[in-house]
Amino acid sequence: MFAKLSLQVYSYQGGAEMTTKEQLVANLKSRFPSRNKNKRAAAVVKVSKALGMHLAHQATILSPSDLANYIRYKILPGIPYGGRGSWYEGFRALCRDLDRLDSINSTARSIFILKGNKKLPFVTFSELPIVTCPGRGPCAEFCYTFVGWRSPLAFLRQLYNTVVMLHRPDLIRAHFMALPRDAIVRLYVDGDFTNARILTFWLELIAARPDLAVYGYSKSWALFAAHTGPFPDNYRLNVSSGSRYGLDLQKQLEQLTRVNGSPLVRGVFAAVSIDMTGIDNKTRYQNPLYHSRVREAILAEYGVRGFSCPGECGECVNGAHACNNSKFQNVVIGIGIHGGGR
Repeated sequence: MFAKLSLQVYSYQGGAEMTTKEQLVANLKSRFPSRNKNKRAAAVVKVSKALGMHLAHQATILSPSDLANYIRYKILPGIPYGGRGSWYEGFRALCRDLDRLDSINSTARSIFILKGNKKLPFVTFSELPIVTCPGRGPCAEFCYTFVGWRSPLAFLRQLYNTVVMLHRPDLIRAHFMALPRDAIVRLYVDGDFTNARILTFWLELIAARPDLAVYGYSKSWALFAAHTGPFPDNYRLNVSSGSRYGLDLQKQLEQLTRVNGSPLVRGVFAAVSIDMTGIDNKTRYQNPLYHSRVREAILAEYGVRGFSCPGECGECVNGAHACNNSKFQNVVIGIGIHGGGR
């Protein structure tokens, strides 16, 4: 089976381009400079959208072992050798984990990020974007996930989690049930609910851990609207803009309630286009002009006054988190886009 696989490069825009193995290897070498030889270049390099989405596509059609062989024989030959933390070693380790995925009872590879960081200090879970996002619309053009693909750890965790969800969801269940008590969990920093089965899987898991406070953003609106089971009290949904669905379905979601009768949907999280003239992208969250323009864009697009996301989720409103806060019920929370980012 593996020998007959095509060398199709699946672009993140949904198109496809045929290439020879030699061209693919040459492209890989230009995208993955060795950390041992050029640490500065390797620190800023990121996997291309086309290559990343090509592997994402392969992950949805191949068994774990076949995907490991595909990476081993089609991808690794084009990546210069690097030491610990490099793309080369990251892909090699991933192949080893994929080879044994069918037979293991637990996995040492992290599925959830437990400690987070200053920007997102919660337990988080991600999968690959686009291929897991049935509700994607114009957001596919500015998806912030691609920015994070400069890190082997981020991309490879997303790829591994996508494969595990498809083939070994029991491992995800085990890791979820072992999360620290009373943790705050952001479900899908990257990726989304792919289908009704996966949505039900998560809702049942969340209900089984009522001590956890779980929230997230989703463009899979149709899945939520069609779901006939209960929505647990400890899950809060932010309707994410940029989906392919319209206002009618959004209004339908806003009528959904949790078991205790409270709204499932907190409100809209909107990516709004703004003029970045006079704003340094690296320090935008500290710039009042940025937040002023975000609020203006929310007012223009939604007809209401909104709240501009301050960028650091853990301390965005006096130590609380607006996107998982009942005080921000029905408030449009926005973030600026300008050809990149969310």
